[in-house]
This record gives sequence, C-alpha cells and structure tokens, in this order.
Amino acid sequence: MVLVQFFMFYLLKDQSWMVVIIAAYCFGGVINHSLMLAIHEIAHNLAFGHARPMANKILGMFANLPIGLPFSVTFKFYHLEHHRYQGDEKLDTDIPTYVEAKLFCTTFGKFVWLVLQPLFYAFRPVVTYPKPVTRLELLNTAIQMSFNVFIYYYCGTYPAVQLIFSLFIVSHLRAGCFIG
Repeated sequence: MVLVQFFMFYLLKDQSWMVVIIAAYCFGGVINHSLMLAIHEIAHNLAFGHARPMANKILGMFANLPIGLPFSVTFKFYHLEHHRYQGDEKLDTDIPTYVEAKLFCTTFGKFVWLVLQPLFYAFRPVVTYPKPVTRLELLNTAIQMSFNVFIYYYCGTYPAVQLIFSLFIVSHLRAGCFIG
C-alpha cells in the first residue's frame, strides 16, 4: 500500500486540482485508513512478532510515510496503555477530553472535530498524559518530515496536497469508529 501511494504521488504531479481531490478522496483516503489500521496491528508487534520489536517499529515508520504526520512510534507508546486502562480518563488517551466534548457538541462542531481528528488523536496524548520524547520518536519525526519535503520537492504541490487531504478530510470522514 505504501508503494502504491508513492506511485500515486508521482502520477498526480501534473494533474489538475480536481483530479488530485478526487484521487485523495477515492484512493488516498482508503489507503491511508488501511495504513493506519496496519500501524495499529504493527504496534501490537503482529508484523514480525514480539521477538523482533525493532523490525516492527521500522515497518511502522515506513507505513507512516504516506500519512504525513509522524505518529507510529508515539502511537505505540500510548496505544498499549489504551488497552490496559480503557475508560480511564487520564491514562486512556483514546478518549476525547472534557474540553473536546464541550467545544464540539453541536452537529457542526462534531463535523469540525471529525475533520481535525488526526490532530486531536496525535496531540491529545502528549497534552493530557505527557511522556518524555524518545529517540525513536525523534527519528520517526525526522524521517516523516524529510519524506514530506521530498514529496513536495520532487513531485510538487499536488501530491503534497493529496497527502494532506487524504489524511485530514478523507481518512477520518470515512471512519465511522470516530462518530459517536
């Protein structure tokens, strides 16, 4: 899926905005959602098993590339605690905060929350239950940001827009698990 998304970035470099948006909606969002699910499974060491955790982390960083935000390493740190402490308002960072619940309680507010869900999901843990940043998280960030710059530099604006649009608009508007 990652390589297919890379190929799409290349194909979209000379296309119109309309083609880019349609590709992001019909194609990029589906792939990104699949990659997020793969990163979830990789976080549980299901790709290479528990005996090879570093291989799982590297694969997670690779699967993270088309998504645009560096989250695979940090996700693992917090996600395993989500399973252990489900429902705990402090330790289960998958639960929206009280502030989120109050700010986004209208229909339009819920739509805005849904569109911005990748940001909330990425930053909620580091705000509500901060942990020291690790070298692997810094590596994940450096790799991801380098990749994003690479896509923009070699493929142009349209693939960069497709990357962002696939993440913020499509992948979570399709994900019914976030609608409560």
